[in-house]
Amino acid sequence: MGFPYPHPLGLPKGSVRATITLSITINLILLTFDQSKEELANLIAVAAAVSMTFYFGGRMRGIQVTPRDRIDETIDEASKKLAASERAWGLPAGTIRGMLILIFATTLGYLQFQGDEIPDALLEIINIIGGFLLGRGFNRVKLAIFGDQPHIGTTIIDHLKAIGILVMAFLTLYF
Repeated sequence: MGFPYPHPLGLPKGSVRATITLSITINLILLTFDQSKEELANLIAVAAAVSMTFYFGGRMRGIQVTPRDRIDETIDEASKKLAASERAWGLPAGTIRGMLILIFATTLGYLQFQGDEIPDALLEIINIIGGFLLGRGFNRVKLAIFGDQPHIGTTIIDHLKAIGILVMAFLTLYF
């Protein structure tokens, strides 16, 4: 007979994953501001980093990309083709990622405004979001410069992207 709903709890695809990721993120942010719970915040940060990594990086693996495809456009086209029932909570593509980025950007802005240091618990999340944004930015630049045609110059952009990610990883480890 089988379960009548195609996705967990009968919700649109990705809704459970989005709910878990947002819940862990909000808990991490709240614990970050409570100095007495720093150890718990560091433990939750691991769960947040794993869920954010899967949320930001794992979504690309379901889309088949050939070397000549434009990665961002392929992802955007695939997202647009999905019905609302196939996206988290039926929201437009990228809404949950945007919310997560906004939550962390607001938190970091508040911490900077208060003159506080960035807690260790947030450094890994900054690395994940920064890597995602860096990759999207480089892909957009590559498309703007070289367009659809595969070109030797695209490898230069790919090398620069790799160097940028390595520098960001080393800076995160250093600080």
